[in-house]
Amino acid sequence: MSSHSQASKPIHPVQRHWFRHWQGKPPGPGLLFAAALGAALMIIPVIYVLLLAVQASPAQWLRLFNTRIPGLWWNTFSLTVTVTAAATMIGSLLAFLTMRTDLPGRRLWRWLLAVPLAIPPYIGALGYILIAGPRGLVFQLWGRTPWDIYGFWGTAWVLTWFTYPYTYLITAAALRRLNQNFEEAGLSCGIPYWQVLLRITLRLLRPAMGAGAVLTALYVLSDFGTIAMLRYETFTRAIYYQMTGRFDQSAAAILSLLLMIITIIVLTI
Repeated sequence: MSSHSQASKPIHPVQRHWFRHWQGKPPGPGLLFAAALGAALMIIPVIYVLLLAVQASPAQWLRLFNTRIPGLWWNTFSLTVTVTAAATMIGSLLAFLTMRTDLPGRRLWRWLLAVPLAIPPYIGALGYILIAGPRGLVFQLWGRTPWDIYGFWGTAWVLTWFTYPYTYLITAAALRRLNQNFEEAGLSCGIPYWQVLLRITLRLLRPAMGAGAVLTALYVLSDFGTIAMLRYETFTRAIYYQMTGRFDQSAAAILSLLLMIITIIVLTI
């Protein structure tokens, strides 16, 4: 009798909403506490930076908008777009070559092409400086350096070759799972292979390529080591020098807030 009354006891609305929120499988107290603690440790510094930026005087905002922010925005935007576009194209092409062609040694290439992820990009930047810098190996062998490794193009070059594996790995995995019946159906209808590739395969791969592009863009926005070594001015480098050079916490917080807004815009797009 008591067990029947206990089973028919009405569920509190809050408890019902809690179970509905987790689709009937709520996490245990320990897991929930660990997740909440991790979220708090992550978001507290962000909130503090936001408060510093909001509390900055209008004169500081105006000064930065008149002097630093337009140039930093353009530098960051152009670098992010260039690297993301180049890395996405390179990664997608390499994924197709290793997964859908008779490339010699493609089994070896499949993991060799992912090696740049194991190397920090600033190490790659250091290597390019030692080889192609003003006094690098090329200068010692040739007597002059026909290019400038520093600046926009040098930074874009290094970041592209160290971020393409994001798109390569995701697109290769998508190709591995892709149902080839769609492509075979197109070929059986007499459609040329290049049209099948553009009209069928490429459309099916757009989500994977988009995911790789987002990861690449977020990495470029957050990178500091490569950008600092190659002397290119973006938000990350400007924030660092505002903190260590000018000891201006308010200006650094303002630039950090703007960088977070740009990151949110990239995620939204």
